[in-house]
Formats: sequence, C-alpha cells, structure tokens
Amino acid sequence: MSMFISLLENEIAGFDESQVKFFQYEGVNNAYINYNGRCYRVRVEMLVFNSEGQVYVEKRNKPDTAGIMYKLPGGSVEPNKSFMSQAIREVQEEAHINTTSVKYTGIHYITEFNVNNAPKWLKDKMAKFPVKYEGTMNFVYVGKYKSKYTGHIDKEAMDDLYKKADFYDVEDIEFREEHLNAIRMYR
Repeated sequence: MSMFISLLENEIAGFDESQVKFFQYEGVNNAYINYNGRCYRVRVEMLVFNSEGQVYVEKRNKPDTAGIMYKLPGGSVEPNKSFMSQAIREVQEEAHINTTSVKYTGIHYITEFNVNNAPKWLKDKMAKFPVKYEGTMNFVYVGKYKSKYTGHIDKEAMDDLYKKADFYDVEDIEFREEHLNAIRMYR
C-alpha cells in the first residue's frame, strides 16, 4: 500500500536541485534525495494542456501499485540539467509533444512504496542499487501543447505512453489531490 505525502512549501524551504545525488546502474544515472532520513528516487512529471483545457494522460485499465488510474509524462532526472528541461524532455520522449509556457507549480509529493510488494524482476534489480529507495519524490510541472515533437527520440528512454494516451477533459480523470491543485493553479 502506498502513502502520499504532500510537501508544503514551508516544509521544503531551502530545497534546491543541488541536493539531488546520483549513482549509475547499468549505464543509467539514477537520482535520489535523502529527506527526513529516508531515500527517495527523484522524478519530474508534467500536466500538458491543449487549447481546449484538456490534459494529456494515459488512462489505465487497472490501478498501479499506488491505486492511481492514470499516468503523466515524466521520469527520472539526470545530472547537470535543470528539472524543467528534463520535464520538457520527458514529454518529448514519452508523448512526442513540444510544450510551451512550462512552469514549475511549486508542488512536490512523495509516493512511498514497499519493495517487498514489487515484482521479482524489480526486487532483484533494486537489490543491486547502492541506495535503498523507499519511494519517489515527484516535482510537478504544467505546460501548454505547442506541436508534435519530431526531433530525436532516445528509443531506450521512450516508453509507449504516446501510443496509449490522449487529451481528456479534467473531469473525466480521477486525479490525485496534488495534480488537482496544479490544475487549479493552471486554470
């Protein structure tokens, strides 16, 4: 079972991207941060809106391990790049979308998880990591759809989100509270 914790601005006063640390596993950088004595994988994600005010998401047929029925474009951060530039890159890679007017919402949240409930392949992989993740710390961005992205896409980094996702009316998705707050700020 996952637990969600919204990080209020005053709780993370003084946070900056230099607090993020990295390790390499199989040639891939993995970002993490220690927060309140726990280790979290660091991610960025973006709510992308079209001109009709719809948001780009992948609807799921069944909930993920956190009980969430949708996925936003997003992913891990890399060294020496801003969180914003990485949120933009993730949208290009996963959704094949160029964005404009990208803004950080000021919203962070933690998803905690129990590795013991993970599939065996994930348990085995994470057992080799030099740090033990206890969840993810997610940084939420918003942006507007600009155009289809036709540039270079790293095929290894790309997942198939763009094949399953589309723009939906906000009311048609049961968004988590942090995403609803970002949507309210955007509107």
